[in-house]
Amino acid sequence: MACNYGGTLCDAEGISTETLPLGSAAIALRAPAALPNTHAAVISGRSLRDLAAVSRLPAEVHLIGSHGAESDMGFAHVQPLATETVLQKVSAALNEAVGFQKGIWIERKPVAVSIHTRPATADVVAAVTATARTSHVTTGCSSSWTGLSWTCP
Repeated sequence: MACNYGGTLCDAEGISTETLPLGSAAIALRAPAALPNTHAAVISGRSLRDLAAVSRLPAEVHLIGSHGAESDMGFAHVQPLATETVLQKVSAALNEAVGFQKGIWIERKPVAVSIHTRPATADVVAAVTATARTSHVTTGCSSSWTGLSWTCP
């Protein structure tokens, strides 16, 4: 059994590193996790480290961070240097291109870079989306729009 963290076990709004689980959410997940042949998990877009820190869920509840890309704490420390270089390049380019916009927050994650737009107005989101789609030019990366995916040499 798995569920999302943001908006399910906690409020969807707020600072991701400060949004604690609602009331008895941990108790509700602990019960099925204790059943034989049953696993309970929480999936989040947060990094695994941030999810573990903010959720304070018991060890029997599995944590899956970075939209499914992280399932153990060692993951973020073993990615190739080339991947780290690309992520730094993309993060810097996005911060320069759109990070100054009101309501926009660029977050560097262990295996991704996210553009948070929730507090921004619709016109800012549209402008940021258009800019992000073409920002690959400044990084030397190619892009495709499935969310935002960049491939760099």
